[in-house]
This record gives sequence, C-alpha cells and structure tokens, in this order.
Amino acid sequence: MLRIGRYVGVYRNIMARLKKSPNERELNDVIKSISDLSNAIYFILDHILLVNRMNVFKLDPKFVSTVDFYSNAAWGLECITNLIYDIIDYKKYQKSLFKNISDIKSLQNSDSEGIINLIIIF
Repeated sequence: MLRIGRYVGVYRNIMARLKKSPNERELNDVIKSISDLSNAIYFILDHILLVNRMNVFKLDPKFVSTVDFYSNAAWGLECITNLIYDIIDYKKYQKSLFKNISDIKSLQNSDSEGIINLIIIF
C-alpha cells in the first residue's frame, strides 16, 4: 500500500528544480528531471499492472501488454538518464579534483610556507 503515491515525491523534486532561475540550472538538472519524470511514469504504469495482477479489475490482455511495454520503456529511460547524470557528475568532480591536485602541486613547488598553509587548510 505504501507504493501508491511514491511518485508524488518525484514530482516535488522536479518542481523544486524548475523553481531555479534559468541561469542556475545545469544540464544535470534537466537530465535528473527527465529521469524523475520517467520514474514517475513507470510507477503509474506499474500500478496498472499491479491492479491487474491482483485481479481487482479484469483488463484486456492487449492493453496490459501495451502498458507493460511502456512501463519497461520508462524504466529503461530512467536507467539511461541516471547513467548519463552519474557520468556528468563524475566528470564535474573529476575536473574539480584535478584543479585541487594542480593547486597542491603548485604549493609543493613553492617554499615551505605554502606547505604549512596547505596543512592548515586541511
């Protein structure tokens, strides 16, 4: 019973991302919104399949097959967009890490006062 309404939180996350000003939005926000939207569609379609499996309503097998196809497609889109989101996020942190490494190397190449400052920062 708790799974009914899980997609409400997903819609709230999408709306929170849309409230950002266009200058603050990043590619990751768009990709995560697509992922969340496809996840919500998956949840909704999965409820139809659940109701059919529980024999609450007798649904046409062709309709159930179509719903199952679109449910799987929504799930696949969510997986792909999550993968893209993770890759972009990884690249962003990798760039930040390389910047920090170059900063550390430049401090190591300077006098010992730079190394003391580095120790104080950490």
